[in-house]
Amino acid sequence: MKKIVLGLLAAALSATPLFAADMATRAPVYKAAPVQQMFNWSGFYVGGYAGWMNGKSQDVSGAGPEVSLNGGAFGGLLGVNWQTGNFVWGLEGDGGWSTADHGADGNNFAWFKDRFIGNLRVRAGVAADRALFYVAGGAAFTDLKISHGGSDLASEMRVGWTVGAGIDYAATQNLVLRLEYLYAGFGEKNYTFIGNDVHRVNYDNQNTVRAAAIWKW
Repeated sequence: MKKIVLGLLAAALSATPLFAADMATRAPVYKAAPVQQMFNWSGFYVGGYAGWMNGKSQDVSGAGPEVSLNGGAFGGLLGVNWQTGNFVWGLEGDGGWSTADHGADGNNFAWFKDRFIGNLRVRAGVAADRALFYVAGGAAFTDLKISHGGSDLASEMRVGWTVGAGIDYAATQNLVLRLEYLYAGFGEKNYTFIGNDVHRVNYDNQNTVRAAAIWKW
C-alpha cells in the first residue's frame, strides 16, 4: 500500500511541470490598445469660401455721409501649413468677388460697389487633434468702384491690411471645414471723375464672416 501511495505522488509531481507549461501556453495574451495619433495639419490645401461682407465708405473731401456696403463674398483659397507638436503656422492666399454695394449717398454719388477682394496672410494656431484654432493677418486687396451716374465712373484698386481668427475642423483625413471672421482697413484714396473732379474717399471697417470647404493633401 505504501508503495502504491508513493508511486501516485511521484506521478503527480512529475505531471505538474507539464500541466503548468500547458496552462502557460493557453493563457490569454492581452495587447495594449494602439495609441491614437493626432491629426497631422502639415501640407498643402485648396478650397472655396462663401460669406457676408460689410464695409464703410465716406467721401472725406466732399464731407459726404458715411455709407455701408453690404453683400455676399465668394471665392477660392490655397495655402500650406507646417505643424510642430500642437503648434501650426502657415501661409494662405485667397481671391474672389463681392456683391457688396450702396446706392446714392446724398452727395451726388450714384453708387458704391466693392467687387474684387483678396488677402495674403500668415496664420498661426493651436491644434487640438482635428480642431485647429488660429489667428491670421497680412495684406488685403479690394476694388472699390464709385459712380456719379451714367458713364462718370471711377475705380481704384485699394491695398490695406487684415486681421482675423477662425477654426478649422478636419471632417476626414482630407476634407477640412472652416468658419472665420476677417477685418480689413484700406484708408483714404483719391478718385478722379469727369472734369478732373477729385474726391478723396475713405474705405474702412470691412467685416467679413465666411465659411469654407477645403481639400488638404
